[in-house]
Amino acid sequence: MDSVTGLVALGGLIFGCGLPGWAIVRWVFNFIERNRDAGIDEVAKEVKEVQ
Repeated sequence: MDSVTGLVALGGLIFGCGLPGWAIVRWVFNFIERNRDAGIDEVAKEVKEVQ
């Protein structure tokens, strides 16, 4: 972190580590939005099919 190159590398590392978490949160929100009007039994059935 003593140079600009080190700071950029650290920023890339932070971005790379946060990307999987962002993707999981995005998938969860999309799933919730897609099943907004579905009943709990329909949601459970769909989750069971994924596993």
